[in-house]
Amino acid sequence: MTIKRTDLLDVLKQCMPGVESGNVSLEGADTFIFSGGHVYTYNDIMSVRVPIVETGLIEEPIESTVRANEFFNTINKMSGEEIKATCADGKLVLKSGKAKIELNQIEFDFKARLANVDAVDEEWIEVPKDFQMALGLCKMSCNRSSLSGIIFKDDTVVSTDGWQINKCLLPSAKLPLVWISDPAVNEILKLVGLKYLCLKKSWIHFKTENGCVFSVKTLQAEKWPLSKIIGLLDAHKQEEGDITGVFPKELFAAIDRASSFSMDMEDYETVQLTLSKKHISVFAQRTAGKYRENVDWEPDTAPDIDDFVLNVSSMMMSHAAKRSMKFYIHAAEKGGKKTNRLIFTGDFSVHVLSTFQSKEVE
Repeated sequence: MTIKRTDLLDVLKQCMPGVESGNVSLEGADTFIFSGGHVYTYNDIMSVRVPIVETGLIEEPIESTVRANEFFNTINKMSGEEIKATCADGKLVLKSGKAKIELNQIEFDFKARLANVDAVDEEWIEVPKDFQMALGLCKMSCNRSSLSGIIFKDDTVVSTDGWQINKCLLPSAKLPLVWISDPAVNEILKLVGLKYLCLKKSWIHFKTENGCVFSVKTLQAEKWPLSKIIGLLDAHKQEEGDITGVFPKELFAAIDRASSFSMDMEDYETVQLTLSKKHISVFAQRTAGKYRENVDWEPDTAPDIDDFVLNVSSMMMSHAAKRSMKFYIHAAEKGGKKTNRLIFTGDFSVHVLSTFQSKEVE
């Protein structure tokens, strides 16, 4: 059987999220499984299934299980475009030009394992419009809290790390209650042509228009305080008297420059913003020195206020800036103390950022 090398590489790359390449404790978690016209990978957390017969990559099914890294590296380094593959005597034999490679097949009961993540066709539902956009809006790059990841239910997608909350609405959507990890979110965002999803027991499956199925083991959604977080968001809805405005894009570059002198507050690197009618003053200092820069408001966007001081995380501000420039500042209470929350708003999203204990600017 002849296989086009570059097409096979594309399939193998799609399967890689299901390969365990580190300390392998689960038998077969570091393999590619060729069976029933598909390529499978499975590492007990993620699983991928890509069709190779119905898409025309090969003419008839191959039944073989081989070490993933060795197989991928072999295919990647071959110089020829066409590969002839045969299975014989417990080996997968590959020939390309003058090269011949024999890969030992790995014996284990993969069919019983894959049955645990099999999705019944009638359980599939359409993925809501802008679902991946919502995941991208809510994803946090460095969430080390016990609530890391993203949870969704019905029309709501939410994430939090205890200091910030991200929420995105998907109008008319009816999503199941699911909590997935950040690594899983990263892989879902890479899927092209995502069309359907299916929840079965502790696994959620995502299917693309070309038949690729990405499956991920869910977390215990019933332990995620969704009602409490939604309540906090409701308590921070904009009210009369809140400071409102639109930050200039130049502000976030200034914050990035100031972060070299950022101040450590509550284990976050922070900078100080002083909002006035004329401009926003960005300030930071540490023993090495200090940084100050004034950023003018865009025309007709400055709030009508006296000087107002906020200490904010430079990382949180960078995260929010990618999503919206429109904001309001809402007074709240935390631990019996008055505090201010900085809320960024988009068409379908809300991003709530905690501020830190204020210090006087020198």
